[in-house]
Amino acid sequence: MGTVRAVDDSSAMAGAVVASRWTQYAIVKKRGLEGHVLTATSRSNGAGGYVLCRLPRDIPVDLTVEGASHTEGRASIEIGDDYVVRRDFALGRTVATVGAIRGTVKTARGKTAVNAIVGIAGTESRTRTDDAGRDVQALPAAIIFGHVPTVDLSGFDTRRRSGNGEFMNAADIKRYGFVRTSEALYRFSQLQAAYISEGDGIAPQLAFVQRSFMGGRCTPRYYVDGMLEPDVLYNPVYELDRTHAPKELRGIEVHTAYDAPVQFPPDPRDGCGVVLVWTK
Repeated sequence: MGTVRAVDDSSAMAGAVVASRWTQYAIVKKRGLEGHVLTATSRSNGAGGYVLCRLPRDIPVDLTVEGASHTEGRASIEIGDDYVVRRDFALGRTVATVGAIRGTVKTARGKTAVNAIVGIAGTESRTRTDDAGRDVQALPAAIIFGHVPTVDLSGFDTRRRSGNGEFMNAADIKRYGFVRTSEALYRFSQLQAAYISEGDGIAPQLAFVQRSFMGGRCTPRYYVDGMLEPDVLYNPVYELDRTHAPKELRGIEVHTAYDAPVQFPPDPRDGCGVVLVWTK
């Protein structure tokens, strides 16, 4: 059971379709173990509430939520001894605006910023400014879903209230007394420290892995203040500690591929999630 709301204004979404899917196994004579995919569907009421009954216990159940003109929401649950699990969803709008981004970058004192990196939050698009502070080349068209992520805690509190993901705000970080930023990542149950290598002949680096919905372990994407940071991917311990002290952090959130915010997409190739780091 739970509620379905719009992420932009937290309004209740009536008529959203909530579907569940799971695999049930049985031993069949002469054929051995066979799996059968079962489903159950519900629709949210006027208050955004929904209920799914007769779901299995102690096995993963995948949930998908679809609302008119909104993104699809996904989550995985497992019903234990409590018999009741609450899972709320917040969906973003899918009305897309396509366009090109051009402009001039200036410093806080109004001077042009030479060779500054300009990118689109939530994508790998990057370019640099020329000696006049202008883009050297036009960025590809950006697809903006609902609202543009900014360099603040864009939707942090809303996502935290939704119950999807793990969160740590500035007060939490201060209370734990971390000496290095990477120490905060050890506090998230979705992340596990592991040594990984980018290839043959390259020394393994300490990183954090996550459970992939495709099976096995994978390395999540990292976004810092809304910008994808590929350098942090394989060596987050070094890169995060080098660039940001714990006192400079405003919050950290960790999501699986199912509940990752639409403006901060995970890598679709490995089924991994995302780590969002917000600074002051």
